[in-house]
Order: sequence, then C-alpha cells, then structure tokens
Amino acid sequence: LITANVIVTAHIAVPIRWRSLVFLEVATLVINAFCAFVLGSSEGLHRTMLNYFCLCVLVFMTAVGKRNTESAERELFRRLLSEKVKRTKAEFALSRIPSDRALPPEVQDLQSVTLPSTCPTDQVFQSIAGEGCAQCLEKLVEIGHREQWLIDAKEVCTQTGARFLGHGGMGMVISASFHGSPVAVK
Repeated sequence: LITANVIVTAHIAVPIRWRSLVFLEVATLVINAFCAFVLGSSEGLHRTMLNYFCLCVLVFMTAVGKRNTESAERELFRRLLSEKVKRTKAEFALSRIPSDRALPPEVQDLQSVTLPSTCPTDQVFQSIAGEGCAQCLEKLVEIGHREQWLIDAKEVCTQTGARFLGHGGMGMVISASFHGSPVAVK
C-alpha cells in the first residue's frame, strides 16, 4: 500500500513528464514482486497474486491518467498559441489597411483617446463609415469571425430603458447582458 501511495503521489505532485516516472513504476513493481513472491507473504499465494495484480492495475491507471493530463495540457497550450498567432496576424492585417482620414479633434482629447491596440479597428470603421467600402467591411467581418470577437446581435440583450453608462469618442455606452452576464455596449 505504501508503494502505491508513492506512485500516485509521484504522478500527481511531481511536475515531470510521465515517461520519467516509468523507471519508478517498474522498480516499484519489481521490488513488490520480489518481496511478495520470492521472500514470501503470510497472506497466501492467491491473496498475494490478487494484491500484486491490483497494484499493477493502479500503477498502470495512474500512468495513463498522467499521460492523458499531459496531452490535454499540451493541446490547450497549442490552442492558446494558435489563438495568439491569429490575433497577431489580424492586428497586423488591420494595421496595414490604409486610412486617409485624420482623427477628429474630440478623439485627440485625452478623455476619449482610443487605445493603441484598437486604433487599426477604429481606422477600418472610419473608412467604412466615410467611404462605404464594402471590401473593408468584408475584411473586418472575416477578421471578427476568425478572432471570434464578432458576435450575433441575438446574443446581446438590451432593455428599452437601458441604463446610460457614458460616452466616448466612438459613441454612447449603455448596459446590457451577454449570455446572462452584465456587459457594456457601445
């Protein structure tokens, strides 16, 4: 039982790859088999074999669990990196869209300056509003779907008497709910 606890603790607490613990697992099973079958056990052969089989199953299941946990963590990390790459590419694509319009004076005011990370999006919106550029809108929609920040209007619920929260350089801000969570809508 102590060896089983050592194996489980090693798999859960030690932050190393599951392959590194194979030596510990094999050593535990060999030592246990030597002690139980060569040195002998007072429990009898049938009971000793059953205990050894249960230990083997426990060690195997713990190793499989550790391996599956590592695989899931790696897949989630790969998805995170993929999402970051998509966002970086989209921001780069937005930054390359030319803008002929200068920022209006109210945007230059310190109270309503847009964050640098949203400036390319602001430029795309301004070029769409100013020129009616269908191609820019299609590009923006494509980026929104790819980055998953473009949402369906049915997902946001605004009430008739929605609370006015403020206004900025891009418009008025009111309270609403998105999938039941309170949000601010511009």
